[in-house]
Amino acid sequence: MKIPILFFIFYLMISSAGAEDIKDDEKGILMIADRLEIYLRTSAIRMKDVPLEEYLQEMACVISVEDCSYLRVYLLRIPGFNAFMLPNGAMFIQTGFLLRVMDDSEVATVIAHEIVHYTQRHGIEKTRTRRSTQKVVNLLGLGLQVQGIQGAELASIFTVPAASIFLASYSRKAEKEADIIGLALTKNAGYDPASASRLWKNYQSERDVSPLNKNSLFATHPMPTERASYLEEQAKTESVPSKNLNNEDRNKVLELLRPLRLDLLNDEMRSMTPEQFEVLLAGQKKFFEIPEGTLGYLCAKSWFYLSKSKDINEGDLRQAYERANHCYSEGASSESGMPPDAYREWAKLNEKLGDDCLALSGYQEYLRLSPSAWDAVYIRKRQGQLVCNKGD
Repeated sequence: MKIPILFFIFYLMISSAGAEDIKDDEKGILMIADRLEIYLRTSAIRMKDVPLEEYLQEMACVISVEDCSYLRVYLLRIPGFNAFMLPNGAMFIQTGFLLRVMDDSEVATVIAHEIVHYTQRHGIEKTRTRRSTQKVVNLLGLGLQVQGIQGAELASIFTVPAASIFLASYSRKAEKEADIIGLALTKNAGYDPASASRLWKNYQSERDVSPLNKNSLFATHPMPTERASYLEEQAKTESVPSKNLNNEDRNKVLELLRPLRLDLLNDEMRSMTPEQFEVLLAGQKKFFEIPEGTLGYLCAKSWFYLSKSKDINEGDLRQAYERANHCYSEGASSESGMPPDAYREWAKLNEKLGDDCLALSGYQEYLRLSPSAWDAVYIRKRQGQLVCNKGD
């Protein structure tokens, strides 16, 4: 997958447009947006989950009836708390955002916010102010650097061109306008207006351990504490939802996301520090039932993933192993126990730590849970090579 170079060339062309070419300038902006939409909707990072994507499209239409025919909602399998709107009506929602919401009302508040950016033409007006040729040259350099990047690696940088052109540098006035008008749209569509403030309050704990989270909305948006405060005050001026939503409508996103959640959490694990990931896992307990053993396994995987970092020093490597070992231990001692593969991986970790006794115990539990595992022959052979002198 390659970043389309023409995309940057088009931007370079319109960045030097004069005031007399405003109409052509807008056409150029929309042309770029159209090309970026095509690129993202056909890329490998688009989440191929038709029911969930269609439901998000339905939500957008419920929130903005008059503009429904101009809106297109896409779901991207990208970690991080983010969503963005192109000035041509294409909205992109990251799976990382959906992982962090408690109900449909919280999803609605962000969809409404992005719709306002479109209806108020924030994207077009903002893009017109970004005419620095040097900035475009820098963007072109970034684009060339990411050619050939695939999958998860692309996730952390694919938004660089898009964010630099269509997302970055929204004025605080535009952001607050999108929040306030969006809150009214949310309420009028029957969703809880208090959800907007709750969304940012819930995210604050994760933000506290990741002040420089590059995958976050807050790289370009008001900080969550400030946002939660004025949205909470604004919600008090709004009446109760004009429509009553039944339980299914209030939690349908969560239900559609349920079979995908663990895979998406693994995506997040690869894009965060273990400390951040532990906070994210703790937050999941509020709205999703994950067995304690599985939580321990995911926690351990995050620390073990850190241990594979090429530039990690010996001290940090040892700490990563020990923290992973602790998470495995917590998961194994839970009432639910861990998934079978977790015990095999825990055993391999204990071999690295030099504890053959715990390694043998882990392999035994793995084979007990999966006696016909694909690697059962190898694991039994490995067991015979370990020596446990416990009690000697």
